Amino acid sequence: MREPYELRLQSKNDKSLYDTELIRNANVRFGCKMLAIGIPHYAFALTLQHTKDQSPVANSELVLLSESDTSLEYSVKEIIRTHIRAHQSGIKNVAKALDLSVRSLQRRLAENELIFSHLLEQTRIETALMMLENSNVSIIEVAMEVGYKEASHFARAFKRNTGLTPQQYRFQYQTENIKSTASSLHVNI
Repeated sequence: MREPYELRLQSKNDKSLYDTELIRNANVRFGCKMLAIGIPHYAFALTLQHTKDQSPVANSELVLLSESDTSLEYSVKEIIRTHIRAHQSGIKNVAKALDLSVRSLQRRLAENELIFSHLLEQTRIETALMMLENSNVSIIEVAMEVGYKEASHFARAFKRNTGLTPQQYRFQYQTENIKSTASSLHVNI
């Protein structure tokens, strides 16, 4: 199987997508809050096959990540993001997921002028931003979900990274969202 078995897209229904061979047989949902691609677990064990003369532009079935998407920083943040809610986003678990020792991961991060604790905090805040934008979960629950044991530590880290408290950010986001919706409906607020 080459195509994903499920796609969740943020865009509105576009019937022309169904003509695309790669997703013709996939279960496609439109208007979702988040983009998601479901693929069978066995696909992760498959080997990519391509030849030197194969061009990503010429071969529409070949999807390549850009170089920036495969950077160490990106990889570490993605692993943190996938483990954050299970509270297993520490350096030991990230190193294990990358098949590196903790020391080797620290060395590679240092070579790229990165610090694990900074990447962890950035990823926690990015995840918190999405939760604040897309749910009505309490600030304390958001703090716990992204790995903070104390809401006050979360609030300080959040303000350090965004310049706003979590409450201010949620209020500002919701206010802008309401204005945007009203504007698109031609309603004056």
